[in-house]
Amino acid sequence: MSKTMKKFQDKIVSLKRAGIKTEPAFAKLLELNGNPYEELLNFEFLSNREIVKKLKELGYYKKGNSLTIP
Repeated sequence: MSKTMKKFQDKIVSLKRAGIKTEPAFAKLLELNGNPYEELLNFEFLSNREIVKKLKELGYYKKGNSLTIP
């Protein structure tokens, strides 16, 4: 696992330790609005390009396909 992926994972774990369930934790980091379960399911309908665009907008994606955490 890359260092940047580890940082993302650590943020999820930290949110879960604070009592936030998994899907809401991901939704929080990905700045999803509405029902976190439904919003995460909507990622299935996005193209890879759209997902990368979203990750770039949030500052999680940089050239070379490595994720970075803001």
